[in-house]
Amino acid sequence: MTHSSNKNSMAGNGWLSRDAYSRYNWRGDKGRFPNASEREREETLADWLGRERSPDVFAALRPKLKSASELVDSVMCKSHQGNVFLLHRLCDEWGLIVGATNAKQTKPIFVRDGMLTIEVANPTWLYILRLQQEKILTDKIAAYTHDKIREIRFMPPGRS
Repeated sequence: MTHSSNKNSMAGNGWLSRDAYSRYNWRGDKGRFPNASEREREETLADWLGRERSPDVFAALRPKLKSASELVDSVMCKSHQGNVFLLHRLCDEWGLIVGATNAKQTKPIFVRDGMLTIEVANPTWLYILRLQQEKILTDKIAAYTHDKIREIRFMPPGRS
């Protein structure tokens, strides 16, 4: 057992995961073959735990697989166009987030630095939303966006 390769493979968090390695040799539905350092690490753990327990331990410690939509969401939110993607998601689900009545009178128009700008159809609704609904809508939007949006601003139509 060489300690230099083993030391490097165990250095960071998730040292049981094969995700940190770039070599992929797919075996169909069984995943990929481990590389040399992974094989050495897995053999050591299997010797320590016993051959019958090691597959369960590896399965429990590896990260869960993500769906394609979760992967795309995470990449888009990290990109420089994450605000555009977030605004698009808000527009698609606006009626469910703020309710049908509020959605008829409002629409999200801009996201910047954790603030959502919402266009309000008429001055009466603007007054009502600012006085009575701002905290409620802020909490709903923050929950939907996982706190990526922490505050909201209401604007009359035509202003930006």
